[in-house]
Amino acid sequence: RSQNYFKYITMKQQIIKEIHEWMETFVEKSNPKFGNMPPCPYARQARLQNKIDIKDLDDDYLVCLVDAARTWTDEFDVVIFVETIVDRYDPSELSAIVEEVNKRVMPMDIVCLEDHPAEPEIINGVQMNNGKYVLVLMQRLSKINDASKHLESTSYYKHWTKENLDDVKNWRFEKD
Repeated sequence: RSQNYFKYITMKQQIIKEIHEWMETFVEKSNPKFGNMPPCPYARQARLQNKIDIKDLDDDYLVCLVDAARTWTDEFDVVIFVETIVDRYDPSELSAIVEEVNKRVMPMDIVCLEDHPAEPEIINGVQMNNGKYVLVLMQRLSKINDASKHLESTSYYKHWTKENLDDVKNWRFEKD
């Protein structure tokens, strides 16, 4: 095998390690600003059950993501697509791409959520982004919406602004 292949595998292993560390040290940790719940209350269980897949985000994001939605199998609860070239698209371009992807994949009961390090996502004073990579998280729409409905019965969303709720959650429930 070529030296480039081994560099790629080593880099991918490092990225996976960094994402898992971010999840363990932030995403899965209880936070008083989220009603003493973690920023993502379901992440730890998914990670421990090996229900999270981490993949490269191909150069053509739209094709990559729509193809992944078309071949979705529910083997994983979430697939995290990672782009290491953070300036390939600026945050507004990434949002536009993901919005177009969602128009195509939401009828398939799939949804994508983007995370761009150049656009901090602040909820109740807490920066939610991983801060290093461009991420697009893909998951089953009905499952994430059911989880959001469940969290409404807790104090999780208590200090979220309307803008935060609209940006992260409410739009997923809108019907055309």
